[in-house]
Amino acid sequence: MSERSPGKRTAASPPATSFVPGLTSTSAPPVHPLIGPPSRPGVIGTVGRFELLERIGEGGMGWVFLARDPRADETRAGDLPAPQGVGSAASPQPSHQDPAGAVKAERRDACPMLVALKLLKPDLAANPRAIEYFLKEARHAERLEHPNILPVLESSQQPGEAWLTMPHMPAGSLDQLIGPGRPLEEKLILNIARQLAAALVYAHGRGIIHRDLKPRNILLDGQGRAYLTDFGLARSLLNDALLDVRCAEVAGTPQYQSPTAARGEHGDTRDDIYSFGVVLYEMLTGRPPYQGANREEILQQIQADPPSSILALNPKASPRLVTIAEGAMARDLRERYAHMSYIAEDLERVVRGERPRGPHGSGASARIRKRGFFSRRNTFVTAAAALITFAVSGWMWWLRPALLLCRTVEVPGVRGWSQAKLGYSKGITEPVFHLISDEKLLTVSAQAQVLNEWAPPSGGHRLGLNVVKDVDGDGSTEALVHWCRGEDSIISVIRHSQTETDRFALQSPLVRERPSVERPATVLAAIAVVDFDHDGRLELLAETTSGKSPPRAIHCFRLPDLQPLWNYSFGPWLTETAVLDLNGDGVDELIFGSAAVGDGVTGPDGTDDGHSYLFALDRDGKPRWRRGFGELFTHVHPIVTDLDGDGKQDILVWVTGQDEFWKKHDRPEMGPVVRLNNEGAEVHRYDNHLRLWDCRTADLDGDGKQEVLLTDREGFLTVLDSNLRRLQRARVAENRFTKVRLEFAGVADLTGDSSPEVALWSSQVEFVAGLNEGDPKGEDNVRVYHDNRVVVLSARLKALASYLIAKKWPAETDIKVQLADCDGDGVSEVLVLGQEALVLKWQRGWGPAAARLRTPPTKGP
Repeated sequence: MSERSPGKRTAASPPATSFVPGLTSTSAPPVHPLIGPPSRPGVIGTVGRFELLERIGEGGMGWVFLARDPRADETRAGDLPAPQGVGSAASPQPSHQDPAGAVKAERRDACPMLVALKLLKPDLAANPRAIEYFLKEARHAERLEHPNILPVLESSQQPGEAWLTMPHMPAGSLDQLIGPGRPLEEKLILNIARQLAAALVYAHGRGIIHRDLKPRNILLDGQGRAYLTDFGLARSLLNDALLDVRCAEVAGTPQYQSPTAARGEHGDTRDDIYSFGVVLYEMLTGRPPYQGANREEILQQIQADPPSSILALNPKASPRLVTIAEGAMARDLRERYAHMSYIAEDLERVVRGERPRGPHGSGASARIRKRGFFSRRNTFVTAAAALITFAVSGWMWWLRPALLLCRTVEVPGVRGWSQAKLGYSKGITEPVFHLISDEKLLTVSAQAQVLNEWAPPSGGHRLGLNVVKDVDGDGSTEALVHWCRGEDSIISVIRHSQTETDRFALQSPLVRERPSVERPATVLAAIAVVDFDHDGRLELLAETTSGKSPPRAIHCFRLPDLQPLWNYSFGPWLTETAVLDLNGDGVDELIFGSAAVGDGVTGPDGTDDGHSYLFALDRDGKPRWRRGFGELFTHVHPIVTDLDGDGKQDILVWVTGQDEFWKKHDRPEMGPVVRLNNEGAEVHRYDNHLRLWDCRTADLDGDGKQEVLLTDREGFLTVLDSNLRRLQRARVAENRFTKVRLEFAGVADLTGDSSPEVALWSSQVEFVAGLNEGDPKGEDNVRVYHDNRVVVLSARLKALASYLIAKKWPAETDIKVQLADCDGDGVSEVLVLGQEALVLKWQRGWGPAAARLRTPPTKGP
């Protein structure tokens, strides 16, 4: 392909919005404050050491020049990273030779001294805000190191200057390779699509959305390698539309926008997935899915109707690639691929000669076409789909639902997954993990990429994390960490960019933790974020603990600057907090539970840690009432919810504790659940006289009222109505040893049948008396945990599926299980946090034999 070959686009298509070689240039001497006079004949100007040969692109905010670097050498020639796992257009198999060396040689052959140099336009060159965003985008792009992402080679380091350079790609772009009405060959399409998918999986895993994906942003090196360029610019101030200077400016290229973006709505990574589908569509058909006389007309088409069928435009198109394109371009987000990694996996299946699974596994593409999310109405397709549905229905009795492991998230050397907190980053559908490992706060994507990390300043230690919350309203969660340094116990607000924005320190006498380590005697830690006044100004609740000594207190701070508002001291150990409007004045009050840990501590309010209480404070920290619930080794947990469906919040309290200690101290076993009114008086009570493990509320029968769900040490799940009358009781796990640990992961519609399912985590606990060799100074017993598994029940408490996590753990299980939408498809998955993060997704199997074949290996400690 000639370097100056014209772009092969139809006249009706709007011009491109990113720089690529092959645009008509201008040799007129440019007037720009950063451009110096020509250094020699044939040069139109200089920027630093770079000699500008011609201006090859222009947009709303930037100019792009073809430039020569006189100091370029072989080291610079090798700066461009080598692609991985792809071959040439003629041979799409991965190369097994040294890719880095190959790229170095190719760059030397292709004139490594030529680069693309980008500048702000002259009228913005002195604008501080424009410069700030330009350099921010440059630094952002420099951190993207992937074999299929075109890197920023260099950017200005001088204050007030804004320029950057990128590799010059003489072979041009994918846009120039696609001819109108001339589809590409399947091998070439597959080669380019795999590389593009790999680049997007990498970027999405680092919290970056391209938002301007199209053929002109996919550059080729002539050796079968593709590079994605212009990452992140679409979301920034520098939304450059780098156009052919002969054409009028158009703000963006509409053909590749998703229906969400066409409506002007805030999007996420699924916008990139849709755009990927459009690029695949164009490679398969030789034309974009939408064409019009102007931008507005094209956007209207995107919002109004699905595009023409790929097979109608190109009957010879690969059906397997068509399936992937249709799944990526599904108009309904529920029918679209939820993550680029799923597309990458399907592309690898096509390479192996297998059928792609589509967005939701086997048969997804048929569902997409049947529901009209891609193709236009087609009587034949509808009739065929109905016939298939009828045939399949005859085998429904053989279907067996199952929980399948769909993803494992782990990072080498990173521990502490069981204490990870789920957060969110603006524009990303999948959650991110905030966790502490080796005295560092890490933010890890669902693709196991460490996005950011933060460590306390020198001398900081005992870093902990209890709360993540979007405290500044920017759509991304902040981490509220606690740590110690010297006599200070500190709470810090850490933004998603891993910068500390605010800090509060509480001074305390030091105690010796180990012979060489001292820490503050009193530790301050965040526990919850609330909005007492419902005014959008958040408050942080924190607790102080001092081991087996006073003080024990709850504190309130104003966010985001951590201004202290009040504190309240008491005797027992704090368990959980909740807020509700107790007196109907529109302002919330605070209630919190406590634990009777038996350390002999008495608080200034007269409460002691030989008893457990429920406390009620007003929004200024003044006591309203308190209610005692139990004696030694009892724990009180409050729940605030609308039990009756009348729009008013109700108070529910459940009490648990250590049944082994109760037995040892001749105390009766108990498991009460109590409903209170707003003055703390008892309204209803239920007690099964068994130690409770967990309590949740949910509307299981769809009547608008909440049922109360309890689990106990015998492995039973009990369902009560809103007045705490027993409705149902079912055994979830047989008690084969001492007791059953049975906790809720959550209640949600996991199966897509519009009815909630109950997900639980069970473990058989074996109590063995005798010396605990692992901890000679501890209690004289050990607990062994057997058959750790996730169990899913229907709303009628019928067992639907289970997943074995581990057969046996020789010590306390360090596992947390919860429900979360881990892939952004709007349906919750089961998230198991242990030595790594496991994502379990609901699937239907084909008989028990197939289910057994799909069961993953048992994981142990």
